[in-house]
Amino acid sequence: MYLSGMDVYDIIKITGHASPAILKKYIRADELTVLQKITDNYSYFD
Repeated sequence: MYLSGMDVYDIIKITGHASPAILKKYIRADELTVLQKITDNYSYFD
């Protein structure tokens, strides 16, 4: 869900995690994947 671009807080609602910090323990995303997600979804780096 995270890698597809879903908002972290929406994922928390679905999965029942108590906080973003706890959810992040389970997200398996390497730095390159996260960078790709950011550059695809936001124009900060254009």
